[in-house]
Amino acid sequence: TKKTINSYDHVKILDPACGTGVFLSAAAQTLYSKGIAPRDICNSLYGWDKNKEALYVAKVLLSIELGLTNNEQERFFSKNNYIEKDTLIEPIEQNDLFTLKINYVDIEYDFIIANPPYDRLKPDKSSPEYKNEVTEYIKKIKSSYLYPLSSTGVLDLYKLFIVI
Repeated sequence: TKKTINSYDHVKILDPACGTGVFLSAAAQTLYSKGIAPRDICNSLYGWDKNKEALYVAKVLLSIELGLTNNEQERFFSKNNYIEKDTLIEPIEQNDLFTLKINYVDIEYDFIIANPPYDRLKPDKSSPEYKNEVTEYIKKIKSSYLYPLSSTGVLDLYKLFIVI
């Protein structure tokens, strides 16, 4: 993260698979070490994840790490910088990930940081419900125009993130 972020003032940084925000936390620490105020750091960081609870944990951890006051926390939690979104299958109006239109607002990101999920999509886990869920997810990915090379073989999530 430190090697990626090479400018610091008024930047927008996206993690499209942020989970609990480990990379966003590293970005926050990098910005803070360069003298950026915590409230400005909060405005610089954007996270997407398909897990709503993970997004909440990311925000809580960041607010604690940055030592936000109650008012700053309130503003931070009311911002729409953290979106419940499955980056792999939800359509994004875009030319590329650096210029996106979300809720009819253009957002240009300066940096994209990510540690994509490393998992193989195979419907071979224990429960029948899980098998059905993974099978349906694989069908959605294989039917997407974004992944023309994913029509055969085993799908690795990290490879799909690289394609985007």
